[in-house]
Order: sequence, then C-alpha cells, then structure tokens
Amino acid sequence: MPVGTQEEQELQLLEKRNRKIRIQSIGHVRFVNLIGEHGWRE
Repeated sequence: MPVGTQEEQELQLLEKRNRKIRIQSIGHVRFVNLIGEHGWRE
C-alpha cells in the first residue's frame, strides 16, 4: 500500500496474523501520472 503524498510515498506491506497487524517498509516510491488514451485527464 503506498503511503504519503503524491510527490513522496513509502510502499508498505501489511500482514495480519493471529489478530496482529505487521507493517513492513518495502521502500520509497513515486506516483507517476499515466498519460495517453487511458491516462489521467488534465
């Protein structure tokens, strides 16, 4: 699950085991707008 702003996000893995939630950081990522026919409208 990406967490953060559009400019700076951290990818996190959430696992639920035995009624406990474990959060693991996978790394930093950046949101990139899709362009073209199936992309975001400007």
